[in-house]
Amino acid sequence: MKNIKNVKYLDKLKNLGYDLDNILIVGSGTMSLFGLKSNNDIDLWVTKKVYAKMLKDSRFSPNGKMLETKDKLIEADYNFPCVKDKVEDQLKRAVVVNGFYFQSLQDVLDWKKCMNRPKDREHVKMIEKYMKTNIVESYLLELQELNLIFKEFDYSYYEANLKNLDKQLFDSTYDRQSFRKWLVKAIVALIQQTPVGFYTLKSRNNNPKICSIHSLGVEPKYRGKGIGQKLIGHAIKTCIAFNFKYVDLGVDKDNKIAIHLYMKNGFKIIEEMKTRYILRKKL
Repeated sequence: MKNIKNVKYLDKLKNLGYDLDNILIVGSGTMSLFGLKSNNDIDLWVTKKVYAKMLKDSRFSPNGKMLETKDKLIEADYNFPCVKDKVEDQLKRAVVVNGFYFQSLQDVLDWKKCMNRPKDREHVKMIEKYMKTNIVESYLLELQELNLIFKEFDYSYYEANLKNLDKQLFDSTYDRQSFRKWLVKAIVALIQQTPVGFYTLKSRNNNPKICSIHSLGVEPKYRGKGIGQKLIGHAIKTCIAFNFKYVDLGVDKDNKIAIHLYMKNGFKIIEEMKTRYILRKKL
């Protein structure tokens, strides 16, 4: 698993004195962290603001579009080929160890697949083998590192931060009246104040015994990290706290991943409609 002692030259990076939360260690740095290979240098993907400062820093000199330290052990750029994200996007998904931000292993894998050079193809095999072998351990550690915070939100927060995601995921949104009239509870999941998922609860058909998960969704960029499972678990606990006896939800028949996840959490199909199932769990 991860061991920061595997990564060389971090002391040199720290001694440069730049804000580490605006610097992403990419490629071989991440692979070294996970014990897949040794890094001969440190490649950095930095924000434009940090890059502009480095341009004026006498400790760096240009090498094409990149900047490198005089000993060539640290290279930095604000733009990377084959990457659609901004560095700010990947910093949100980074593996943070001792204040250093490492590109996630999945992002390294995606980048290597896109670059497709001979060494990249070899690295893809190494990463995929590692991820397959360590899938359970990686999943559990990733959940711990996510440091999710759950907070209740009101309509003003929804309108400013979640309405577009709601529209994207469910092709519908709440207006102020329906939000206040229908919902028992509305909870957002945050990572460093960034909304990464949410759920809303209402009483099903005004039945005091049945809690309904009306909406539950995860920001697409953060899927595959166990956040959906965390949201379901939190929603179930909230329903129990309100003394409901059952929790229901609806799911599209073609959403096999969601159906599997809900049934894994004890939900059973109680009603079949043309395009959807209604699932229920006894609390």
